[in-house]
Amino acid sequence: GCEGFLTENPETMPSESSMYNTEESLESSVRGIIGSFSGGSMYTHDMQEYMQTASCLVFFPMGSTGTYNSNERYYSSYRYAQSPTTALNNEMYANHYVGISRCNKLIEGLDSSPVDAEYKKEIEAEARFYRAVLYFGLVRFYGNVPLVTQMPKTANDADSPRRHYAEIYK
Repeated sequence: GCEGFLTENPETMPSESSMYNTEESLESSVRGIIGSFSGGSMYTHDMQEYMQTASCLVFFPMGSTGTYNSNERYYSSYRYAQSPTTALNNEMYANHYVGISRCNKLIEGLDSSPVDAEYKKEIEAEARFYRAVLYFGLVRFYGNVPLVTQMPKTANDADSPRRHYAEIYK
């Protein structure tokens, strides 16, 4: 009774194969990468606050008793600044890798794209730049992190060890 009923074939969604067929679709992919930079945990207020505390460039306001206010947001983020699994910053850690994954997917998809070679070169340079910015933020905040420059083919490929920050900068 349900055969065909649950099968979807949306005509308004771009297919995987059409993502790289036109200059417009490539630009759309770049905008998807840029979109990963937004949100409360990324390159807006939270990340800037956490970067400030991770850099020890923060002023903790004194309460009326002359002691630091332990409930103050900066103090809390400072205590957890180096762990990607804390509630205060695990979203930021994961979202960086969402952006990196989008970069890797676009770079790999360019090989089969019929778009002009010079234009593909420009798009690849943009994707590599954004990936570098994302890694710069990760290393600045967490130190050694997994270096992922290709889309994982298997579940084992997705489990990467942390790499020394100098290797990531290179």
